[in-house]
Amino acid sequence: MRGVSGGERKRVSIAETLATKSTVVAWDNSTRGLDASTALDYAKSLRIMTDISNRTTLVTLYQAGEEIYNLMDKVLLIDEGRMVYSGPAKGARRYFQDLGYFCPPDQTTADFLTACTDPIERRFRGDFEGPIPKGPVELEKAFRDSEAYKRVLQDVADYEKALQETDHADARMFKQSVQETKSKTVSKKLKLHSIFRSTSPHLYQA
Repeated sequence: MRGVSGGERKRVSIAETLATKSTVVAWDNSTRGLDASTALDYAKSLRIMTDISNRTTLVTLYQAGEEIYNLMDKVLLIDEGRMVYSGPAKGARRYFQDLGYFCPPDQTTADFLTACTDPIERRFRGDFEGPIPKGPVELEKAFRDSEAYKRVLQDVADYEKALQETDHADARMFKQSVQETKSKTVSKKLKLHSIFRSTSPHLYQA
């Protein structure tokens, strides 16, 4: 709309996302343009929202500081479409150090992780003996051979087992709660409009 700034559109998009009460929310670089202090406050808000509403929050953040990184439970590192690490955020730095990568004392964990996928930025430990996996293919293979990957597979297996044992009780409860919150007086035309709005590009500019 003419006269609506990018910042205003972003704030409206954030409000739309929060109002949906969805169980899974994805935020794509939503701290872009914010100063470090505001970005941290925003990340803390996501942390609180995630804990209180018992939802899953997926975020991609530009130049995330250490305080923001420490708010995360898990981290996923992708290099040219290949998963080179997925697991606890607190264990990611040690994982790549054990592979032979060097992390300078003044470098944040987020910058270190992304540097491991950059041929120009990555650095290696001088005291490390043995081959060091480099590039997306070697890093992916190293991850799939690691204990970290085995834990990922175990988490998936445990989750699927829980679903079978409960006969998808949580899913049925969620569907029932959604049906109960829907207004029976809303027209089909309005419902269809809501679907189109929820999938509009504006929602993902947050």
